[in-house]
Amino acid sequence: MEITPILSIIAPMYLIAIGVLLIALEALFYSFILIWFGIAFILVGLLTSIDISTTDGISSSIYTDGLWQLASVGIVALILLLLLRSRVLNRFLKPSKHQHNDDFLNTSGIGEIHEGRVYFKGTYWEYHNKDTNFKDGESVQVISTQGNTAIIEKLPH
Repeated sequence: MEITPILSIIAPMYLIAIGVLLIALEALFYSFILIWFGIAFILVGLLTSIDISTTDGISSSIYTDGLWQLASVGIVALILLLLLRSRVLNRFLKPSKHQHNDDFLNTSGIGEIHEGRVYFKGTYWEYHNKDTNFKDGESVQVISTQGNTAIIEKLPH
């Protein structure tokens, strides 16, 4: 009894081409899902290209039906997706060891009073210590900045 295929067998080069296309699309979407389907298409394409010789001397593919090829792609892709996606995401999206902590504004230094505000690092800041009278042009010690406010004190003379 001969089994008629539901879907004719898909050529290995088409499967590999679909896999490469999916991997290329992954570079655009960056979802880490398409890559696993691309790898699965390539693996099934390579398996399809393997010829098995029978006792009759006739060589045939592992797959006899295109439906089995597509089912294999789905199964392999889901296995890869479930096993590897979270690991790859953690690896690629993990912050680097040499993270820059650009805390440029939240540092101390010398500022100058201008029109009731402190001029510090190119910005005018409201300041605490309003009870102390500061004169325009007077230099002050900026201890820190928080939000849009500077914490200041008089410079020692």
